Amino acid sequence: MNCFFLRHGLAGIAGVVFLISACATKSIPSYTIHDFSDERADGLSGLTSDENMDLWTIQERRQHLLYMQNTPDGLKAQSLPIIGIPQEIDLEAITYLGKQTFALGSESEATERNDDKVYIVEMHNGEAQVTQIISIPYHHWNTQPDSNHGLEALCYAEQQLIVGIEKVLEENGQRYAPLLLHSLQTTQAQPLRLKLTTAKGKISAMACRHLPQEEHIEIFAIERHFGIGRVLKFSIDKNFKMSSVEIVYDFAPEIKDLPNIEGISFGLDGELYMISDNNFGGITGPTKVIKLTKP
Repeated sequence: MNCFFLRHGLAGIAGVVFLISACATKSIPSYTIHDFSDERADGLSGLTSDENMDLWTIQERRQHLLYMQNTPDGLKAQSLPIIGIPQEIDLEAITYLGKQTFALGSESEATERNDDKVYIVEMHNGEAQVTQIISIPYHHWNTQPDSNHGLEALCYAEQQLIVGIEKVLEENGQRYAPLLLHSLQTTQAQPLRLKLTTAKGKISAMACRHLPQEEHIEIFAIERHFGIGRVLKFSIDKNFKMSSVEIVYDFAPEIKDLPNIEGISFGLDGELYMISDNNFGGITGPTKVIKLTKP
């Protein structure tokens, strides 16, 4: 198994390193990109960090979680089955809720469906067991999803589960990704819309954190499509007011064969980690892991 290092340096992995220097007027983040060649790292979707800043993702076609633990020798992967998900459901997104509990976003091949589900799972004896199911209805945006388009992105902060929908809304020539803030305390739901920045991109992942000094939730999102891979940043305040969208980084001009980025999460020092899905219509090469310095 090849391993790459998160806290303890980078070693033992084949990969190409890209370093982008800062310009005089604005600090531009640098990034590295590496192959993650573990045999279990195929068809991954979503990415989240636990309290130890270890990473978790979904083995989408196996209905397993992939736990990626930081060690002095690098990243060690362990595959853990998910119990209680119907076989016809595809899992697309993951976020950590604390106390070995996760929320998983889903989709299905069914058309004309009125909702998709978030599955709450808890770790017990090496298995992730479903303990709760939350319905995310599409009537909030007066739409229905397409087949295999559903709850593509999840993140969690301040008791708010933030859900990103793959279905794109269009209004007056502008494209939007539907978002929903679902309170895990009160179950109150607040629909919002994220302004997209490209003609074809869709939201594929989110990571968020509460900034108490500024009284808002800061969110990083991936906007991606074939040939599109952007990291976006925006915030939502306590009154559900959204900020304007900032493009933190656009990978397309730098990477010729842009990986299909399906997950994003925070590292120990505020850096962002991203992971690709290498299995769409067949294996397309090794899974890629991108590390973006603290934006």
